[in-house]
Amino acid sequence: MQATDQKFIGFIGATERRYVIPIFQRRYTWEIKHCEQLLKDMLAVAESSLPCHFTGSVVWVREDDPVKGPSRMLLIDGQQRTTTLMLILIALARFADTHEGRANSGESLNFSKDLILNTLLIHPFESGDNRFRLTLSQEDKLIMNSLIQNLEDPTTPKISDEDSRILKNFEWIKSMVDNLPNQNDLWAGFRKLQIVSVMLDQYRDNPQLVFESMNSTGKSLSNSDLIRNYVLMDQSLDEQERLFANYWLPIENLVNSNRQDDAFEDSIVCYIPQVYETSAPITSDIYPAFKQQNISRNLPRENLLAEMLHYATLYKDIAFPSSDNNDALAIRYRRLNSLGYMPVRVLSLAMLHANSQGRMTCRDLIEGLDLIECFIVRRAITSYDARAYRRLFFDATQEFNKNLQDDKADSTYLLAGLKEFFYRKTAKSQILPDDEFVKNYLRTRGVYINPQMLRYILGRIENSLHEKHYIDFEKGTWSIEHVMPQSALEVPQWRADLGDDAEEIFSAWIDNIGNLTLTVYNTELSNKPFLEKKVMFVGGYEHDGLAISSLIRQAECWNVKAMEKRRNEMIDLFLKVFPNLASC
Repeated sequence: MQATDQKFIGFIGATERRYVIPIFQRRYTWEIKHCEQLLKDMLAVAESSLPCHFTGSVVWVREDDPVKGPSRMLLIDGQQRTTTLMLILIALARFADTHEGRANSGESLNFSKDLILNTLLIHPFESGDNRFRLTLSQEDKLIMNSLIQNLEDPTTPKISDEDSRILKNFEWIKSMVDNLPNQNDLWAGFRKLQIVSVMLDQYRDNPQLVFESMNSTGKSLSNSDLIRNYVLMDQSLDEQERLFANYWLPIENLVNSNRQDDAFEDSIVCYIPQVYETSAPITSDIYPAFKQQNISRNLPRENLLAEMLHYATLYKDIAFPSSDNNDALAIRYRRLNSLGYMPVRVLSLAMLHANSQGRMTCRDLIEGLDLIECFIVRRAITSYDARAYRRLFFDATQEFNKNLQDDKADSTYLLAGLKEFFYRKTAKSQILPDDEFVKNYLRTRGVYINPQMLRYILGRIENSLHEKHYIDFEKGTWSIEHVMPQSALEVPQWRADLGDDAEEIFSAWIDNIGNLTLTVYNTELSNKPFLEKKVMFVGGYEHDGLAISSLIRQAECWNVKAMEKRRNEMIDLFLKVFPNLASC
């Protein structure tokens, strides 16, 4: 490692070098606030009597492959600041070109478009990638190059991309530069910028360790950054680009298809237990677990990436099933996603992998997914907590994959092993409530503890009664309706309907499943008397069309007898829709 104090203008203007952001580096991520601070620093140092201003370090390593033209230097750290300074240079050069060489103050500029362009932005006598002194990675490369090409020749169109941070920041920087009182101040500040240029020896130093320890301007490296670096960094530049295009980019597109920031990390949490005998890593341990286990496996990089792509493809089907896809698997993945328990995806991924390898039939896979739903729903409606689910589903995954390693294990054996795993759990944190326990609980206890879960359960029961006419209870304003309202004791008609034991009846039945249904007219129904709620033209039970409200529509009054009858019906429906598959 060789570290040298150097002016940035000399670093970027070196005639024999061009700097390349490796493909494994994340895209340009600086925000306006970071650019603003850099501009303030440059203007402040311009007014200072100090000869220089330290602006950070830039770490790079020489590319080993011989190429014609300027030597390629891989930029390992400092890309965000370097890229922003190049945007500032483009803005200054554009100003000089459009203002006839004069600052807004009227004095002559100390720089020109040609000076900046030919000594700091491009190698004028080179072509192709060799022409650009800084080459960014991924889509940023095309956008930055187009800005420079448009500066050279204004008739060259600039690439338009509304999501590009490069373009957003450039337009802001250009506006700031154009409105400075004296653009010479910014140029003077630029010339004073000092860096520590750190050149690594790829044979003696470890660029990967440097990358892992970076924390650029408060933007910590994500697990995605670290894993991408690990699988690509020690490859040649050409091989990096091939592996990135063939494997890594498809992986990112699959798991981030819905632009969920945590999707990649969740996919890796699900992937690691499939191939390593380890417990599920928490977010902060994802990269160390991935790295440690992969070192022990020592897979060739292409094999590793192919494996990751395989599981990413499966993960997408589980995490992001199309709302237009109504096959049995997609329906069940949407159901499990609605429940909101991410640990179930680990076991779901193991089963889908077995199916993709021809080891588990679609029928058994579907039954396995129904078993997971049954486990979660039965525990939820009987008020068991979910704190042990992470450990439980990772244990289930490990046991399932252990069975899968037996070449003689067929689909029936795999499903039976899964059922047995849940059936033998007796600890309160893991038990699957049986039919008798569920019946007794629903007869006497309230279930209005988790309204979101209850809406899911009632919605599933409703849709089971008319499978060809599906209602999406996740959309719109569906909510839980108390037929006997929560303020019933404050309404004289309700007190009269309930009789002398109104308080006792209210306490026993208010949150019982027999008193609950679904509606989008909760506010309109409110605490009105039962017969009025029943016949209301908008939202009334006689007009809502829900099958689970049929006994409510038939009732002449809403008393204990009516609630008991509906409770018994709802218990029967619950056990039919969510059967105890582990006992089958």
